[in-house]
Amino acid sequence: MSAVARRYATAAVEVAASKGGNEAVDSLANGLALFHSAYLLSPELQNVLKNPLLQNEGLLALQAVLQKLGLNDDTKRFILLLANRSRLKELGEIVQATLAAADKHCNRLRAYITSAIALTPEQKQRLKQILEQRCSQPVILSITVNTEIIGGLICHMGDVTLDASLRQSLDLLRERFLA
Repeated sequence: MSAVARRYATAAVEVAASKGGNEAVDSLANGLALFHSAYLLSPELQNVLKNPLLQNEGLLALQAVLQKLGLNDDTKRFILLLANRSRLKELGEIVQATLAAADKHCNRLRAYITSAIALTPEQKQRLKQILEQRCSQPVILSITVNTEIIGGLICHMGDVTLDASLRQSLDLLRERFLA
């Protein structure tokens, strides 16, 4: 993650916290992540915003998208600031840095879970409870499905990775047989 992304994220979270505490911080982080998803799904918006000849049209299109997404005013202003400073090319890093800064501000952890199959709501709740007990902090789960891990799951939390996937077990077994 770049220093520029961290600086923008830290400043945005600090401003949001000073205006409305944890709720405003969460609204900023979630709104920014929502815009990032919409931005990635719209090559047309990306092309308009990247084209310096269409700068005015790009800003109008961006404002319309932000309005449709229903983002709060602070989140809209932050995204417009990024666009005006030609920082949308770093949007992915800025979103990740903002989520991390928001989690730090709210004293919680974010666990990125990769599972071979979709987890049921009960499994998600149980996994969240186990992680919160182990970490003694609130945990937010971000779950993706990847059938290539065959079975089990992989959990990334900060600098720690727990790999309980069948793919990892098979790879370890193969290494032992070849050694």
